[in-house]
Amino acid sequence: LASEAGERQREQLDLDQLDEEKYDELFSMVENDITQLRVILQTVEARERERVWLRGKTSGEIDDSRIVDLAIGERNVYKRRGQRDEARLMQRLPKRLSFVVDISGSMAYFNGDQRLDRLCATIVMIMESLTGLEHKYQYEVVGHSGETHYFPLVSYSSPP
Repeated sequence: LASEAGERQREQLDLDQLDEEKYDELFSMVENDITQLRVILQTVEARERERVWLRGKTSGEIDDSRIVDLAIGERNVYKRRGQRDEARLMQRLPKRLSFVVDISGSMAYFNGDQRLDRLCATIVMIMESLTGLEHKYQYEVVGHSGETHYFPLVSYSSPP
């Protein structure tokens, strides 16, 4: 069943064995970085649900920073733990990220320093890290060169 799904995906992406081997090589170069980036992206998501001190309340624990206000008769000098104001902090729409990469001929011509390989590995890292987080992030990858300033590689609506 898994091999059939892999074959279907390979046909859908029009990959041959050489392409798949190159992708696996690039993936292995950045596998640890993918894990680290995914942790960072998931931490951002978890932080939105974290409980915080809600200040300026009429009941709860005394807010140490408002003791002087309490002495002059202020009532809203308490704090308590709770959820952030969701209406203000809730991300309603996914963030849209655009990655622009150099696809000029010099990237391949001067690849002696492996600049093209590093670029490909970086794009693999970004795409793999954002997989499964489509509800938070939408991304596109576009290329630029001396011939064109906008060459779409991955569109917002259809990441691989």
